[in-house]
Amino acid sequence: LLLGYRQMSKRLTNREAQLQEHKQKLKEEKDFLFHVADRLPGVFYMLNQDLEFVYWNHNYVNDLGYSEEEIRELSLYDLFDENEKEIVKTAIQEIYETGTAEITVPLITKDGTKRHYFINGSKITKDGEVYIAGSGIDVTNRVKAEKDYHQQKKLMEAIIDQSHSLIYAKDQDGKYQVVNKAFLETFGLKSDEVIGKTQKDIFGDNYIKRSDCNEHTSLTTDEGAEYEEEVEINGNQICFQTSRYPLQNVPGFEHSICEISTDITPRKNLQLILEERNREKNCLLNISNDLEDLNDPDQVLRMAVDLISSGFHNP
Repeated sequence: LLLGYRQMSKRLTNREAQLQEHKQKLKEEKDFLFHVADRLPGVFYMLNQDLEFVYWNHNYVNDLGYSEEEIRELSLYDLFDENEKEIVKTAIQEIYETGTAEITVPLITKDGTKRHYFINGSKITKDGEVYIAGSGIDVTNRVKAEKDYHQQKKLMEAIIDQSHSLIYAKDQDGKYQVVNKAFLETFGLKSDEVIGKTQKDIFGDNYIKRSDCNEHTSLTTDEGAEYEEEVEINGNQICFQTSRYPLQNVPGFEHSICEISTDITPRKNLQLILEERNREKNCLLNISNDLEDLNDPDQVLRMAVDLISSGFHNP
């Protein structure tokens, strides 16, 4: 009997030692996981069903500025502005229904500033309790860069579309890649009637704006070109001052040219009028010099009539 007690005591001691060893391994594994979580880039979290924090890594303290005690008192929604709470609620619902969700939203830091985070979450069940665990990466700089990009894009689109000049780009085959609003309005076209088509496809053989030499000048050289060209639009002759140059360092437009055509018809018409007035002035000056030698009024009258009928050209 005594031997039996000793053997039982030994087995209990061994089991106790095994249990302690198992507990130690679990503790080491838990400490290791927490150590890894603290070394993860961004924030790591775990929420209970009341959306209260049951675990968070040190980056919640380092990046967001909250103390450990403050985080314990926080609810998930305390980190979001009213405008973003509905987005978060939708994501939480998606996690419960599908198991995962991802969103990009700004988090409110301790000092009240906002930092945009890409946050993912997954549903975890343990001992019948449901948790949400996930991580978040600070993407504030990326969000700002994207916002700046879209603002710059809108600005460039506004500059191009609000310009009264015709602005367009063609590929090396002469197909239109980009046209602005003024181009479409001038020719009464829609974008899908122009993009991907050549000048000949759109306007036919009768519409030739420039010689083949001019058409390909800027396609084969790095130098741009400027010239005047006349185009018949709706029965009217329109004179354009056109600048063309190759696009460089623009992905997707490596072999393209850009052209900017400005309607200078009013200026050309004014120039013609000024030239005509100069001819009249010079003609009158010459006639006035000749009249000094004339004493016969009839001869003066005949010369004036001839001058008017000839359009003030010098006799």
